[in-house]
Amino acid sequence: MFKTLTAAIAAMSLVLPSMAGLVSPDKGYQIHMDCTDPNYIGLAKKWPVTMTTGLSGEINFQSEDNWYGTERTQEDYMCVFRNLTSFHLPCADQLGKPITVDLRCTQPTLGNAFLTFSREMLRINLPVEGEAYLTNEKGDNIDMRTLTHRYCYVEETQTYARLKVRQRRPPCVEEPSEWYGEPAGW
Repeated sequence: MFKTLTAAIAAMSLVLPSMAGLVSPDKGYQIHMDCTDPNYIGLAKKWPVTMTTGLSGEINFQSEDNWYGTERTQEDYMCVFRNLTSFHLPCADQLGKPITVDLRCTQPTLGNAFLTFSREMLRINLPVEGEAYLTNEKGDNIDMRTLTHRYCYVEETQTYARLKVRQRRPPCVEEPSEWYGEPAGW
């Protein structure tokens, strides 16, 4: 009987979601990309880089040995974007802030991301409420998967204030479990 009870409890733990605690209803994002180092000619090695947004519009770049951004400008790196995931920001006394990431993108010429005839401007919009979306220079929404076929560099990031004046911090909510989690982006 003890084995049956233990098996039943174990099975229930697989079905029932576990609540991890309180989080802000505001969203943060992780953008996963593979970036090339301009020191490599021809078939450049791609290095994984993750851009993470946080409270008050902070943006952090994480890469192997922190090579991304070391003593160079972001224009030195051409990146292919793999995916975007959203998460709930921690419950704190700060508001999440909307962020835009302006990209200069190209399709590779002769297999080299740095040889190009023209670059298009694309913008990743990262709202704290709703879903992330991509726009072109005209402001038209385009499919996020476009970024998987372009080499882009981060030209500029901007953090915006919330739209409501003197907006208070939203009340904390229970963190959604992995079972009900949001699917990855593109």
